[in-house]
Amino acid sequence: MSKITIVYDNRLAQADLYPGWGFSALHAGLTVVYPGSFSPKFRQRIENAKAIPLPLNEAVEFSPGFRSTGELGDEIKEQSLIVDGKDGLVLITGCAHPGIVNIAQRASALAQKSLSLVVGGFHLYAKSNAQVKKIAEELQKLGVNRVAPCHCTGDRAIEVLAHTFSAAFVPVKAGTVIEI
Repeated sequence: MSKITIVYDNRLAQADLYPGWGFSALHAGLTVVYPGSFSPKFRQRIENAKAIPLPLNEAVEFSPGFRSTGELGDEIKEQSLIVDGKDGLVLITGCAHPGIVNIAQRASALAQKSLSLVVGGFHLYAKSNAQVKKIAEELQKLGVNRVAPCHCTGDRAIEVLAHTFSAAFVPVKAGTVIEI
């Protein structure tokens, strides 16, 4: 069993953390997996923090039980993390600019099974309630068991996801720990 801690969000679960946007937890020795198309300045920020850069373009298992979706998106490039969790696959997203449904479809196709949990930014803050509900239903059709949206999902969208997923909704904020 593993645990993940939400270290960055717009809302707090622990008083010793703070909300905001941007890099959240660079520290010496941390391996940072990122899209290979990112700029040399991005790599330099990682190296300046004495972290270990690992640029990837393709979907690949870079450590046992940890896979990248590969680079996704047109204008804004991202990748997401697929982790073999105790209850199945866990998809961890950043901001989900390529679309949360697209990312979940890619992760499910790569792993050839459905996702137990999707956690991270869903980038839905500008979507209408009807659009968010449709996206939630698409995730359910993909076989996503639980969702834990945070960061750029938006408070209103989080409420719609909570209502749609009901008991399968996992509330998270900066400092929340989730067993995976």
